[in-house]
Amino acid sequence: MIILVILAVLLAAVFAAAVTADKNVKVQNQMLDELFRGLRAEYPVTQEDAGSFSTIRIRRIMNFRVRRYRMEGVGNIAVMQVNAGLMQMSTVMLTPFLKDVPLVSFDNIYMLRRRKAYIEFIDPEQEERGQENMYRRQLLLLETEFADLKPVSLSHSWQDPLNVFLLLRQADASADPRLAEMQDAAVRKLLSICDDAPALDAAGTEEKVRSTERYYRNLISRGGAATDVFKSTLGEEQTEKFFDEVFFGTAAYRG
Repeated sequence: MIILVILAVLLAAVFAAAVTADKNVKVQNQMLDELFRGLRAEYPVTQEDAGSFSTIRIRRIMNFRVRRYRMEGVGNIAVMQVNAGLMQMSTVMLTPFLKDVPLVSFDNIYMLRRRKAYIEFIDPEQEERGQENMYRRQLLLLETEFADLKPVSLSHSWQDPLNVFLLLRQADASADPRLAEMQDAAVRKLLSICDDAPALDAAGTEEKVRSTERYYRNLISRGGAATDVFKSTLGEEQTEKFFDEVFFGTAAYRG
């Protein structure tokens, strides 16, 4: 009898986790739809072929769905999604090649009702410039605007000098509307920055390609949480190919 009770409890827990996972995927899809709706309000965004990287299987339990887009006049967008049962994750990486603006990533990680939302503005050339990125001050306004959400602390990394601005928050599912507002505000800031930045000439685009290549090669050689996961499964050569052709998209903009 006790075994039957335990089995019933376990089955109920598995069912509840599956239902929650479906809800989480739906919320993340809505977040992605809203993000792209915001981008497309200002710039044409068209889907490109992700080739053999459209599905990536990691550690035999995570099947990442990958898509690649071209944001006209700006650069490359990559989207990755995975539903691993107890955890759902979506990532959007915007890599500019036609404007002198930072890389921007949007990460949403859900575990049952827990949420983590990371929005990161990164300048691979910031250390070489020897000065703070010109857009940091206006991005800092987002920190104040969303101070009501609990911050997330990350351990120090070699990438720290390249960070223009990080907006890292955690909450539970009841804060989903507020997290959506945070993403929308960050997208508006991004679009404002893109609108203000002049178009790069061919030499400027080529320099963007080179700095992006240096950045992701450092991710591979020096480490990064997500990069290490892909490297352990794909190997260094295939990880660099994935970064080049899809995730950062340098191949499409190389002269």
